[in-house]
Amino acid sequence: MYVLGLHIDSEYLRCALVSRRGKKIQILALEGYEKGFFNLSQIEEEVLSPQGLSLLSENLHITSTLPSGAVMLRHLELPFRYTHEVYKALPFQVEGIFPFEVSESAIFPVIKKRRKSFEVSVFGFQESSLKNFIMQTQKIGFDPETISPSSGALRCF
Repeated sequence: MYVLGLHIDSEYLRCALVSRRGKKIQILALEGYEKGFFNLSQIEEEVLSPQGLSLLSENLHITSTLPSGAVMLRHLELPFRYTHEVYKALPFQVEGIFPFEVSESAIFPVIKKRRKSFEVSVFGFQESSLKNFIMQTQKIGFDPETISPSSGALRCF
């Protein structure tokens, strides 16, 4: 399987083509393009074609990352004994820790049991940030199959 990773920041589009077979990962290409000074055929020719791939290849997965400024991470420690108690309390605990309305955002908790408490890492981003990002990728001509925070993408590899 091949993964074409796209990272868009204010000035550049960065591409990485990665081959993943089992646990073996190989970086096949790394390219950077100034925003507004590239086209899809250029990416296909410089990044994909040398590997015998195209944007329509069935074994190509396109993924992208939300800009790091759009994603926030907060840590909580909750003194509960059971996971269901954490899930009941979490909406109230999250309410004041992000600088945006929780009702207009996406919140993803990662819960880890400690001896007498739970450690909760909470990722959050505004839905409007995600919508803007998707519009930006579609304007460039890509429609990623997955979108994750930069830290989540790095963790996968």
